[in-house]
Amino acid sequence: MAAAQQGDVEAMVSLWARKAIQEQGEIQLRKAAQGFAETNRQARAAGEKLEVANVRETIQGDRARVFFFYRDKKGTDSMAMGFALLKENGKWKIYRGLDRSEEDKPFESSFAEKSAPGP
Repeated sequence: MAAAQQGDVEAMVSLWARKAIQEQGEIQLRKAAQGFAETNRQARAAGEKLEVANVRETIQGDRARVFFFYRDKKGTDSMAMGFALLKENGKWKIYRGLDRSEEDKPFESSFAEKSAPGP
């Protein structure tokens, strides 16, 4: 979250697993990072400091899922977030962003293959 709060898109993209970049495309992930950095910039401009709350994680070997809320201290501006993670070279990397409803689905569903983006 520090990279997003600082608007460091390159650092945000580096958090993604190689497999995610292959399947989703670096351009798409970069656009998502830019959008999230902009959300953080707007929150700061409004005098808000967004923080992580209510973290729930499940780890199974070299894969994990994490769900949390990213919100201001009052809890009025809040977004539910989730990520499927893969361990790559000993570090956790983001494989896929997850919808909050994914938390109710089987763990394996978060890691199903996706095809590479079209031209």
